[in-house]
Amino acid sequence: MSSRDEPRASLVENVVAGRGNYRLILAGVFCVAVLGLVPVLVVLLRSTPPPATRLEHDDADDGLTAVVDDWAKETDLVTLKNGIQRLNSHYNQVGNTRPPTLTAEQRERLQKALTPDKKELSEEEKRELAEELAEIDASNFTALDAHYLDECFLLRDAAKALQADVTSAAVADPALRLTPLEQATAAFAWVVRQVRLEQASAVPMPPQFILRHGQGTALVRALIFLDLLRQLNTDNDKAPLFGCLVVEPGESAAQDRLWAVGVVIGTSVYLFDPRLGLPIPGPGGKGVATLAEAIREPGVLGQLLTVNEKNEKVPYDVKGEQARASDVFLYCTLSALAPRMGFLQKEVLAPRVRVNLGADLGREEVAAQAAVAAAGSKAKVRPHPLGGRLLRTFLPGEEGGADRKPFGMGLNQWPGFAEQGNTTQVTMFRKRYFEFALVPWQGLPDQFRIFPYNAGLGSFIREQYAQPFRQSVLEPRGSRDLILRGQYPQVVHDLMEERDTYGERYRQWQKAVQAADGEAAFNQRVLKWLDEQAVPAAAEMEKKKAEGPSAAADAAARNVMKVWTGGVDANLLLNGAIAAQRRAQVTYLLALAKQERAEQLQLRVDATARLSGKAPSKEEAARAQTAWRSAEEWWRHYADEYPRGGAATAIRRPRGRCQLMLGDWRAAVATWEDVSQDSYHVLPASEKIGNLYLAQQLRKQHAADGKP
Repeated sequence: MSSRDEPRASLVENVVAGRGNYRLILAGVFCVAVLGLVPVLVVLLRSTPPPATRLEHDDADDGLTAVVDDWAKETDLVTLKNGIQRLNSHYNQVGNTRPPTLTAEQRERLQKALTPDKKELSEEEKRELAEELAEIDASNFTALDAHYLDECFLLRDAAKALQADVTSAAVADPALRLTPLEQATAAFAWVVRQVRLEQASAVPMPPQFILRHGQGTALVRALIFLDLLRQLNTDNDKAPLFGCLVVEPGESAAQDRLWAVGVVIGTSVYLFDPRLGLPIPGPGGKGVATLAEAIREPGVLGQLLTVNEKNEKVPYDVKGEQARASDVFLYCTLSALAPRMGFLQKEVLAPRVRVNLGADLGREEVAAQAAVAAAGSKAKVRPHPLGGRLLRTFLPGEEGGADRKPFGMGLNQWPGFAEQGNTTQVTMFRKRYFEFALVPWQGLPDQFRIFPYNAGLGSFIREQYAQPFRQSVLEPRGSRDLILRGQYPQVVHDLMEERDTYGERYRQWQKAVQAADGEAAFNQRVLKWLDEQAVPAAAEMEKKKAEGPSAAADAAARNVMKVWTGGVDANLLLNGAIAAQRRAQVTYLLALAKQERAEQLQLRVDATARLSGKAPSKEEAARAQTAWRSAEEWWRHYADEYPRGGAATAIRRPRGRCQLMLGDWRAAVATWEDVSQDSYHVLPASEKIGNLYLAQQLRKQHAADGKP
């Protein structure tokens, strides 16, 4: 029996019948953008709720003490969910002291702000508004809060790691502390390094999911940056840094164009372009431009003019008048608006656990509006129509979200998941799409695609292939988690071991291919085994399952696993395919971890050099140079070993930075001026412009120094 003759049940039929593991066999593209989301109340927090009674953490207060103890050590999602359950249990028991809710005035303002600007609301819109208001006003901590806390703690750890060496040096010399603008600049560069740019996303994803995935749009880069700003100063009582989105309005909301993130410091709004991945340079190319300078000085935005590979001039796509007419938005999630978050931050967790949880939008709106007006803009600062609901609309109901309607797509939109030409329509929820998108399905061998993705053996094989890629991203203390939290020695150790493991598995597959007198002969041997043993066993299992639960069905399922285990060549092929894809990812992550360590050390060197009359010690400078050299070496490994790898074009920005910091500015120019690409790995146009601008500035600088 040919594998192609196996019965193909629909996805829904197989899910109902319980065939295979459907948690990981989902595919699709969300084709409908998040609807215009309702603004979040800017003036909500101007009225302060009644002060809550401070709870003492004594031995009798076991519930709260356990939560603080746990969160002081671990802040993975499971620990946060458990902590929320304990918090709710505690407050439900004590009764007399609970987290605060909205005041009557706040609730009224919020309800008005959450209502769309139109006369009639549909029943669904009314229900959504009521649910959002209830989410914000709840005195119990919610399932959605756990995911919000996950992002806050993740970015808190990232912010601490970013400044770790400067912070340790500042103990002896407080003048070494980074200025707010230096903090913002370093934080923005971190976001750009961590989130490789993609032009569009089928499913809008919340910041922490994009961070763990490692690639996203300019908009989500901007949202991550805004959330990171709030976590930069958790160890003092100063108001956190904050920023806003600067958007050129289009004819409709869908045509609005984000071009900058503005960081509000005093009465100035400093501009960072998440599309280029660069701060907008100030007058003369020095410092970071402010909104006032962008509006009033034509040369500021004009200096971003570049010359492309065709020797054509490419001006920056925003001019002073467009900057003046741009809209300005604030952003925070629904949970950040809940009074219970400020209570949790100040009355429960502090001083032992420091993290910024509640967003003071009243303060932010007043400060941002004053700074925007001072810049010469007439924009009215208001909440962003997307950001506030992004997390809730992404998550399924059981996790506190509102994603109730799975969307559909054809499998042909995911090359590699199924056999070529398969146009089967499937449905999925957004979070499932995220999990599916973590896997490089194009690397799944053709021989295995003939098995239906939603039947026993096909499901099993795809799950085996997907597991290493998902594990790296989703597991606490996985490689992405450790990099984001700044645990560089541990992640480098883990990644080196993983690289060696997958290198050995790849060599084992190559040896088997050589022993079979070539890849064609080896593949034919695998196909013969599949048709003669695996396919019949899988067909028998499906037949017995269709007859209902029985000992015979269980025996048939065990036999499939026995047959698969005995298929030495098939296992070598699958493991070799995993190794080929995963080892490339591991090499990229190693280079990224090395880069982050170099950036961390360089911040301290730069902070020391900034002080009048001081220079970094030879030891500090040497440590930074060693770190830069190590990072460049690993970027070179990736470029040499995986010239068509998934990050082949994205590594040029950080690699050029390494070359520049090592003193080889000509190599940096060559790297940034390389705009070559292939049909699989396209360098986003805005990132190309950013690279060309950096190269152009280096050439000008060294021409001025007499070193063209």
